[in-house]
Amino acid sequence: MNFDIVVVGAVASGISAALTASECGAKVALLEKGDKFGGAGMFGAQGLFAVESRAQKEAGVKYSLKDAYEEIINYTHHSSNALMVKAILEESAATIDWMAESGLETELVTNTQEVHQEHPRTYHQFIDKFNGFKRVMNNFFRKRRSPYDRNFSRKNCSRTG
Repeated sequence: MNFDIVVVGAVASGISAALTASECGAKVALLEKGDKFGGAGMFGAQGLFAVESRAQKEAGVKYSLKDAYEEIINYTHHSSNALMVKAILEESAATIDWMAESGLETELVTNTQEVHQEHPRTYHQFIDKFNGFKRVMNNFFRKRRSPYDRNFSRKNCSRTG
């Protein structure tokens, strides 16, 4: 069998990468050594960070991409990859939307960590994450292509989130 992309680890990021590649027309193999998928996203993490999401705009949260970028760069004493930070921040809101479209919805909540209590709301908590991850996996299985179909072009997709 031939695949365009092999994703090792059916964790939250692996599932997302596999589903995105499938949506872009790639033939994807998603490998997982364990008997459960989702990794820390399924069993540890409760959600993820995003800035300028639809939920934040609806809630009137005043925290811009520039605010988030400056906070992260200053917090890391300018030791983080500035281009990567910018790219992640710029895609974070679209990623929340894509996750919902793929079956894993979130809600905007106040971060429960004491140090973040006065911080603008940026934490998007998973809603029904166990069934949500199942829906995302089902979307991957439904959208994946046969390894014998040769119509994939890397030009078909520009998603970076």
